[in-house]
Amino acid sequence: MNRLTRALRWFIWDRFNLHSDAANAQDIIDSFRKGVDIKGTNLWIQ
Repeated sequence: MNRLTRALRWFIWDRFNLHSDAANAQDIIDSFRKGVDIKGTNLWIQ
């Protein structure tokens, strides 16, 4: 893999990485169990 390809892959991974800003899954499950209303643009992907 050449240098340009590696740089492009890193750039795309860095911009679209969802793991760095992920919420704790257990906190989300606890919120559902407590009956908390989720409003707005919330995204939970597992």
